[in-house]
Amino acid sequence: MENALRQKVPTVTLPYWDSTMDEAMQDPTQSAVWTPIFAGNGNGLVTTGPFAFWQTPNGPLIRNTGNPGGRLISINNVISVLSRSRLQDILEPSAPLQTNLENYHGDVHTWIGGQMEPMETSAFDPMFYLHHGFVDYIWELFRSQQRMIGIDPTTDYPQNYGDQSHSPFTLTGFGNLPNSFGLSDLFTSQIYTYEGNPTCSMQSPTCGSPYLACDTSNRMGPRCISIPYRAGGPGFSRGPAVPPRGPPVVQPMRPAMFGRKKRSTKKEKKLGKLQSRKKRQYGFDPSIFRIAPNVFLSKPETCTGTWLSFSSQNTYELNGISDTRKWVFIPVRVVNKRSPEHHKFNAFPIYDGIASRKNDVYDPQGYSEIGHYFSSDVMPSSATCKDKSPDRTVGKVSIKSTGLNYHGNYEEYVVVDLRQAFSETTTYIAVKVPENGYPSDVLIMASDSCGRRCRAYCKNTTKNDFGYHPCYGSLRISDKYPLQYGKNYGDAVRMSWSVRDIDAIPQILNEAIHIQFYCDHQDT
Repeated sequence: MENALRQKVPTVTLPYWDSTMDEAMQDPTQSAVWTPIFAGNGNGLVTTGPFAFWQTPNGPLIRNTGNPGGRLISINNVISVLSRSRLQDILEPSAPLQTNLENYHGDVHTWIGGQMEPMETSAFDPMFYLHHGFVDYIWELFRSQQRMIGIDPTTDYPQNYGDQSHSPFTLTGFGNLPNSFGLSDLFTSQIYTYEGNPTCSMQSPTCGSPYLACDTSNRMGPRCISIPYRAGGPGFSRGPAVPPRGPPVVQPMRPAMFGRKKRSTKKEKKLGKLQSRKKRQYGFDPSIFRIAPNVFLSKPETCTGTWLSFSSQNTYELNGISDTRKWVFIPVRVVNKRSPEHHKFNAFPIYDGIASRKNDVYDPQGYSEIGHYFSSDVMPSSATCKDKSPDRTVGKVSIKSTGLNYHGNYEEYVVVDLRQAFSETTTYIAVKVPENGYPSDVLIMASDSCGRRCRAYCKNTTKNDFGYHPCYGSLRISDKYPLQYGKNYGDAVRMSWSVRDIDAIPQILNEAIHIQFYCDHQDT
């Protein structure tokens, strides 16, 4: 890709996006990365920045940053990967979940959403190359550590490589080069080297960029993190908002948000000795990512808590073609149970004129009538899900349909009141239009903001039984009457609500809802 770009602009350098600096934010969607300054907006159709109204082979460029089904790479993820010594320990099919670099890489694709999410279209978003540049950077750090302990990374091809397409002798499709050529030192010795990611220290608490701050409160030591930007007019405010932790020092030097893949000079190419090349190759000491063994295990992952600032923009891609008219909509009900992570919302009961600040009006455990539904035995608080904004009163449940006999998916979410013991809402999910007697088989799943799956309940098909039974979330949508779907969103709303006249209160029609989800936030 960089060579192709240089045919147009000879001096261009492909950067990498260090997403660990955004992951540390309270809301990574507010990073300057997703502004006109850098990659353009991340909330739906891309209309700002250098890729505004970018047209891809399957439709306009779309992003849904903050997709709760994914997450950005964290510093703990990097440390976990670098705690291993063999390539087979960080790649499929043998890597443990906690050190699997491929999984960490894939989660970012899902977090960005849009074209970046499906494997077949991910390279249509230019962020694909910036993200993969960082994954490759992590791998170079890993290879450097291998050399330090006497392992030759050019020969460390895993014996257990899985499918035959991953055999070391299988051709890559680039000329006659086999897969094993990917381990060659040719790339970083002859073509490019990596500039180190931004660092800071107590002695020098600056990151060299107006878009970054030095977080000196981090328990693992000072590190550079992204600063959230506030909306201001057509772009963003002139200055950064207050960083989420402490008063980090920011010194505007070079406006760099990304690291760079730096081309080697002819002089550097001639210097083949390993020791003399290390500093030029990495530009920093790789040991900055190393800490005491297993320290990273003590820090729980957190849900992103992305603000509900935009709708889910779908690509409407079906078998390579994007067209909303090829989809139909079905109603989906979601019943949400109050999450155990939310205990207090500063709504205090008052007794004899005195506020009881230890209690909360909405805390169901404080009431004998319903407390047994929310006891710690029934709903233990999750150690792996800590909301970064526990004071929020609204949240969301994400819903996704995936075709089983067609290639395509659709994503949506519903807003839930985090204060209430139970809340109920309805949304509409698109599936492929069934036609000519061929039904559309689809799998529908729902999850909360921390990725915990909601339980699916499908409508009974037995005569005179309109109840629901536990199911896997798979439905068969046919074109036989009575139809289970609306031909468009408006038609789906019409079929699922009874509206007698303009002044009457609409009532939901339960017979039109064939699937519902119960989100009780259990770790399953």
